[in-house]
Amino acid sequence: FTPATIGPDGAVLREVTRETDNYTATHDLFGVYAMLELPLVDSLNLAGGLRYEDSDQNVRTFELYAVEPQVISSPLHTRDFLPAATITWEFIEDMLLRLGYSRTVNRPDFRELSPATSDNVESSGETMGNPELKRATIQNVDLRWEWYLSTSESISLGLFYKHFENAIEVNELPSSGNTMTFTNARAAMNMGVELEFRKTFGFLHPALDDLYVGGNITFIHSRVKVEGHPERPLQGQSPYVINVQLGYDNLDWGTSLALLYNLCGRRIAQVDYSYHHHQWEQPFHQLDFVASQKLPHGFSLKLKLKNIINARVRIEQVGKINESYARGREFSLGLAWAY
Repeated sequence: FTPATIGPDGAVLREVTRETDNYTATHDLFGVYAMLELPLVDSLNLAGGLRYEDSDQNVRTFELYAVEPQVISSPLHTRDFLPAATITWEFIEDMLLRLGYSRTVNRPDFRELSPATSDNVESSGETMGNPELKRATIQNVDLRWEWYLSTSESISLGLFYKHFENAIEVNELPSSGNTMTFTNARAAMNMGVELEFRKTFGFLHPALDDLYVGGNITFIHSRVKVEGHPERPLQGQSPYVINVQLGYDNLDWGTSLALLYNLCGRRIAQVDYSYHHHQWEQPFHQLDFVASQKLPHGFSLKLKLKNIINARVRIEQVGKINESYARGREFSLGLAWAY
């Protein structure tokens, strides 16, 4: 940024504000809940509850510079009863079976409700909101076996099923450019199995008891039903997710170190409007590092290194690379004080 590089043949500042790049939004949420924990017998417990939520969202989009702006209102008022219950059976000491059910909601955010168009800064194209979006509801059922080997070691295996109504997805608009919007899929489901574990290295030597390995592996079968089209996976849902963590926790020193690896399987990044050639995000490898150290007088130091290997995101369509970009690395160092 010097006089020699600013001008018609160099760097130029330009106003590119769109007429709809302006909206106001409010969200009023009222909730009340009741919960009960009931021991049925010595080894069998029931925990359940009911939550009522009254949600009132309203997004008003209008031209920023118009004398008499035309307002596009996107109201979304819903009332939901959200039950939840879990039965826990300790059939052997330190070993549990849990059966759970819950109903949850997924509401669109303000940007998804506003018809304002925004640039996709990570990739290419634009994203436009949808004032007609509905909130999604999810029925959740899961069965989990848990074994607590010690206070710091455990292993669990779970089965789960989720049924979605009006699931929110990212769809491609029929246009000359790469423009995305948000739509509701009438019905969708996820079902799968998850293995989770945490094990210390103390069995090798007592000095290694603060060193541990943990993680979870999940396999998911996902399907969306759209009238007049074949079934497909839910947009954004990978068929498998792998998380592995190698860490060190020393409570006496106040030291915590963790190296985290994540892998997500191939998933639909964007649903094709013609429903024949979806855009698929290829498997993505991510490596993070987190460290924290407690200091005297209530101070603590924390270091975060995110996406260390900076693998490229690859999105393919009809077997060819449609987009390829790097998300970039994030480094942060923070100092906190608790008093």
